[in-house]
Amino acid sequence: MNQVDQSRQLSKDVLKVLRNMLGTKLFPGVIHQDEGIAESLACDTTLIHYDPLSQAAADLRQCGD
Repeated sequence: MNQVDQSRQLSKDVLKVLRNMLGTKLFPGVIHQDEGIAESLACDTTLIHYDPLSQAAADLRQCGD
């Protein structure tokens, strides 16, 4: 799931519903909402290079592991 905002109840509810509906078919990792993603695209680079310490970069590394 992409653009997860844990501060919003709707985001938490949607994630829960998707996990219940899709079970093991849903990739277990999530990518949190992070402005660095759009900014890295605008700078024509990857998020890992643009902001390696961001939450989304950590999420992507975790998904890769």
